[in-house]
Amino acid sequence: MTSNWGLVGGAIAVTFSLVFLDMAAGQTTTEQQLQCYACGMPRVHPENDILGSYGVKKYNHSCQFMHDETLRLGLSEPPNAFLRSCPVGVKSCFGAFGFYDYRDTDPENDLKVEFLGCSEAKYAHSYGCDREKQNVDVRDKEGKKTQVEIDMNLCFCSENLCNDPNGELLGQSGSAPLTLSSSAAAAAVTVAAVIASWRSRP
Repeated sequence: MTSNWGLVGGAIAVTFSLVFLDMAAGQTTTEQQLQCYACGMPRVHPENDILGSYGVKKYNHSCQFMHDETLRLGLSEPPNAFLRSCPVGVKSCFGAFGFYDYRDTDPENDLKVEFLGCSEAKYAHSYGCDREKQNVDVRDKEGKKTQVEIDMNLCFCSENLCNDPNGELLGQSGSAPLTLSSSAAAAAVTVAAVIASWRSRP
């Protein structure tokens, strides 16, 4: 009887040890979350990542604000306020750039948009950029649907802070071509939404 209780006690101890190791492994995964620069997407809010972090983290602001802050602080790379720890399992960072030509002689009417962040996919994207023009439906000031051509550049990489806007990947014109994924389509929709609100301005 004593020997059986010894076996049961040993089995329980081994089980607790395995659970503890699993928990420790989970903590290691959390500590090793991919970090990406993030900006330009208001719905990706620091408060949704860590309650009470807004103010210290500002990656829900525009990328233009990030660039202004970088210059104001005299930094060569974006400040920590625009650094995001991606959700567990995310393997890649991205940078998306959109350009809309208003088709007139005033370049001030043209629109340039930029988004940086964590890819939503739980697999590593191929390193490189894909540049192409996309036709997207938007509504004009009168609410009529119209199609505009957006010049899109979408880049992916899979190392910490690899989507630095002045870094190797995003500072160049693009390398290995990628097929347009759902993330690219989402970026195009976001760009379209920005353009729609911009075109409906008074």
